Amino acid sequence: MQRGNYLCKASDAVKLAAIHYYVWHGPYDESKEQFSLTYMRELRLGEQLMPTPLVTAQSGFDWEGRIQKEQVKISEIFAKLSGGRGISSSEAKVMYIKKVRKLQMYGTTLFHVHNSKIFPVRVEKRSLRTPPNAPCPLAPSPAGLDASSMGGVECV
Repeated sequence: MQRGNYLCKASDAVKLAAIHYYVWHGPYDESKEQFSLTYMRELRLGEQLMPTPLVTAQSGFDWEGRIQKEQVKISEIFAKLSGGRGISSSEAKVMYIKKVRKLQMYGTTLFHVHNSKIFPVRVEKRSLRTPPNAPCPLAPSPAGLDASSMGGVECV
């Protein structure tokens, strides 16, 4: 999620960031330094916890402020679920996974595919000097690797 490989709404990313922060520091407590906006901004939590494409696209946005507000909500929800004591770090990790499972892209696998028929390999025509007794460079062709498919490349 954080690398931005899987798309999600900004609101979902903020919720996940708040749960992640809960795992690190426990329930929100305004008397503790780690929950102050100044502290969160110094750590640049937006860059650490939010998907990179979101942070890049909205560079001037106050992600830390949104994460802090969501942290307050998450802490209240977790307190209600646990009868007022708050939940453990392990239980918060389970809540994180439950939230991720609800995302549209959950369970998908992405592969990088290169189709040479659509995007053919381009070889520039130029002269190439090689050291004496060195083999001539080969280039890809539909029939396999072939030196003649290099067009104007010459081994000198």
